[in-house]
Amino acid sequence: MLGCGRVDDEEFIKSLPKIQARSYLAEVRKTKNEIRRKYKDNFDEYERKKNNAIDDDKRHREMINSCIAPFLRGGSLINTGYKFIRASPLFELDDVRNVDFLLYKEEKDICFVIFGEAKGSVSNPAKVVSQFRKRIEEIEANEVYIREKYLNIPPSKKLIKEYVLCVPDSDTVEIINKVIESGGGIIVWHSPTIGKQELSLSVPTKDSLGEKIRKTMMHKDLHLVRSLRKARTNRSIFNVFPQGHICSKLNSLITASVREGEKRIVTEQRLFNDLQKDLFYLEEKQLEILMGKIIKKGIEINF
Repeated sequence: MLGCGRVDDEEFIKSLPKIQARSYLAEVRKTKNEIRRKYKDNFDEYERKKNNAIDDDKRHREMINSCIAPFLRGGSLINTGYKFIRASPLFELDDVRNVDFLLYKEEKDICFVIFGEAKGSVSNPAKVVSQFRKRIEEIEANEVYIREKYLNIPPSKKLIKEYVLCVPDSDTVEIINKVIESGGGIIVWHSPTIGKQELSLSVPTKDSLGEKIRKTMMHKDLHLVRSLRKARTNRSIFNVFPQGHICSKLNSLITASVREGEKRIVTEQRLFNDLQKDLFYLEEKQLEILMGKIIKKGIEINF
């Protein structure tokens, strides 16, 4: 029987007539160049998409911070009685769309809760409003869980839920119009993406819609309405959020590391402590799971 062994490429070329050998080598060069070109094209596209995603996440993170900062200790709106409870409420539930932040104010017989969604940029206002309405449905369906898990209030206590969509200043008018067209019920905040760090309520003009819809786009708490006018805020108060881009989370490996000679070393305890500063509202187990994912990804890509 004849055996079939591996033929060395150089031997194979020598076995060919000169014309065929030249043709073969030309085809090999062409194929290699095509592979290199496709690799470069794909790499550039991947880099572009990655950088765009990182930029989008940064804008999103800054807008969330702008919404949260005034309601933290020492914040410009802390005198309204509202306080920041957590980011990404409901994110721990499987197959549930969550929003970006939860604010809460408790009075003797009533509780006010604000569920907020922040957008660093808006390319399709109608889609943004439609998606937020679907998230509102998820919140309504999980009210009992929210009462027990986050607010610790009995079912008998009255709960006033309000839904806020915060967008860059430049997108305010279009978002308000889409909210009006779809029936109101969403309160719009706005904040600049550059320059002054301030947060404001977008007040629909009286001549743009009926008073009934207009009321659904305003806070019931008049103190908050009066206070939300260029309130001082901070775009960079927190660096990590539960559902932020993985690159933002990987940066926590750098901030938690210490230099030892020519290397940087990070321990699980230091990483945990650093993450806990930003994610203080997460349970310890949730924080450990998140930390494990960050470490695993860092090892995978040799970060």
